[in-house]
Amino acid sequence: MRIGIFTESFCPVVNGASYSVQSFAKHLTRMGHEVHVFAPHYPGYVDTSDYPVHRYPGILTPYEQGYNIAVPIWPSMVPIMRQARLQIIHTQSPFVLGTAGARWARWLNLPLVMTNHTLYTEYVHYVPLPKVVSRIGVVAWTRLYCNRTDRVIVPTEPIRQVLLDYGVTRPICVAPTGVDLSAVRAADPAGIREQYGIAPDAELIVFVGRLAKEKNVCTLIEAFTRIAAARSKAHLMLVGGGQEEVTLRALVKEQGLESRVTFAGWQKPRSRNRHLRAGDLFLFPSVTDTQGLVLCEALAAGLPCVAADAYGSKAVIRHGEDGLLVEATPDALARGALDLLVEPGRRERMAKTAAEGADRFSERAATERLLSIYEDALAEPRPSRPRIFHAMAGFEG
Repeated sequence: MRIGIFTESFCPVVNGASYSVQSFAKHLTRMGHEVHVFAPHYPGYVDTSDYPVHRYPGILTPYEQGYNIAVPIWPSMVPIMRQARLQIIHTQSPFVLGTAGARWARWLNLPLVMTNHTLYTEYVHYVPLPKVVSRIGVVAWTRLYCNRTDRVIVPTEPIRQVLLDYGVTRPICVAPTGVDLSAVRAADPAGIREQYGIAPDAELIVFVGRLAKEKNVCTLIEAFTRIAAARSKAHLMLVGGGQEEVTLRALVKEQGLESRVTFAGWQKPRSRNRHLRAGDLFLFPSVTDTQGLVLCEALAAGLPCVAADAYGSKAVIRHGEDGLLVEATPDALARGALDLLVEPGRRERMAKTAAEGADRFSERAATERLLSIYEDALAEPRPSRPRIFHAMAGFEG
């Protein structure tokens, strides 16, 4: 199968959508399929993947540091598309490159699959418009885009319900992204605590993710303030970076917790796994994640998770077995963490269950599920459409 993936988020960007594209592209290629990724260009970044990556010119957005917006109409893509002879197009958002991918699917009369990775209504604070206006616009555009596809993919069942509530009528398939379980399990945590001056007997609470408003990390800091007051050995490690880091550091200083909170910054996957394995507990306050890949990684690392009872967390955490689902408030998050910290036996049982049950997040199983969706879309008869552009651009019939 020859597959074209159009994505706004790809290397060197670090987020769930970027990870998802890399994971699926890697495993589809290993399974013998031909994958072409289309993404924005980042100056100085060199692609080293085993599959071709085609870069649209990128313009740095003033609203989110480190993210480029692609120029979606680029003539040099015509010979690339002609040579690729794609059979199906898979877009990763309904926006700039999502629109470009949809346009190619229409011009070449190919099946169009779209993955809705994100609750875009929770990101309108990056748009310089009133939130109410932005939310209405995002919902309307998402509905319009999805209803022009052949299949819509969501990572979890709760997000499927969100799209149904939007008015999406096209088939919606649940297909979560997989996790490299072997890499997580093989990670060696030795030396991580020493690197940051964290005591060997500290009760190390870990968070991994972008330090951004939508991740609700301020609530996490407030929760840890309560935890720290009750547990003298509790220590918090934040693995990640983002625009809110300055604000969060100021909040930590205001609470007098500078010696008990570590900002570890961005880490490459191998190092991130080592940081996870060094922890005792994973605390996740986000209410916007549609799957929460870091939750899957934390469970694979043998960390019980205390998470906000929201979309992605509900689909990952088995409440009372490998973690706890609580309200997204400082008090509730703190109570959940303290419940496990004061009962090490219970925490250890959850850790064992978490590690053993993580097999359900394997990359192989996730890729096979994605392939079945592609095959269903390809099996449907294509409507007859004018092929004027197809012929003019020299594409084979």
